[in-house]
Amino acid sequence: TQLLDAADTPLWGIFQSHYGYVAPLSRLFFGIEAKIFGDWYSGYVVVNAMLVLAFIWLAWWKLPIRSQPSTWFLTAGLVTFLFSAGVLFATNFAAMNGYFLCWVFAMVAIISANSKRWFIATIALVLSALSNNLMNVTTTFVVIATLFAVVSRDENTQSARRDRIKIALLATISFLMSGTLLFIGRFFPAADTSIGTGQSVALPDSTQIFDQMNQFFSLFTVWLGSPFVPLVAINQSLYQRSVIFLMDYHLVLIISLVTLVGLFYLCVRVGRNSSFLWLLVPL
Repeated sequence: TQLLDAADTPLWGIFQSHYGYVAPLSRLFFGIEAKIFGDWYSGYVVVNAMLVLAFIWLAWWKLPIRSQPSTWFLTAGLVTFLFSAGVLFATNFAAMNGYFLCWVFAMVAIISANSKRWFIATIALVLSALSNNLMNVTTTFVVIATLFAVVSRDENTQSARRDRIKIALLATISFLMSGTLLFIGRFFPAADTSIGTGQSVALPDSTQIFDQMNQFFSLFTVWLGSPFVPLVAINQSLYQRSVIFLMDYHLVLIISLVTLVGLFYLCVRVGRNSSFLWLLVPL
């Protein structure tokens, strides 16, 4: 259904929402693929595979690695990622190109900011948000955590302080772009013709602005606080939204505790410039 819809949608249709999410760039990319490949499904799989390999290549050659053990950890991580069930599934799912585009743009942002090309890094994260506004939140945390880790090498020099401000601005722009697209998604009909506008998450016209803002910030809270979902259970509305993304309450609790213990350990190992590690908590 998504394939046929992409092939028939006019250009303005790239701003239609899919379950309330707006991803103009990946939807345009998908529409172009549909014009080229039609019902030849292998073409979509090949493009997705090329995007995965592009991300792997960029991460392998361009991530600023400090030590030999880090290189081994990166190798193990990339191999695990490349052959994971999730990536194999997503590669064979034509409409998933937006997720891979996000990771490629995230690597471009890291490479650009690390070489002081801040404008290019900003454009890359904006393109990441336009590819998939939800996945962009995850990739942005990776970008800013990586960049803060690189800046921490320079201790507290004036140049390092300026770079930290630029990294924070980079993250703010990226998150605002994702939030704006999410808010736009509340007012456009669903793109999937099998769902229909009545079942999309777009809010009815009669909804008060306070309720609209409440739903928006509820979802945003889930993004930023996903490891702390048990705490969100205090608010039933937030909890119901949380379990959409994280179905197993006990598993989430265990992962949260392991994550926090691991972060405490890493902070002790890294020392006084370890604050960047806490940016990985929402991830």
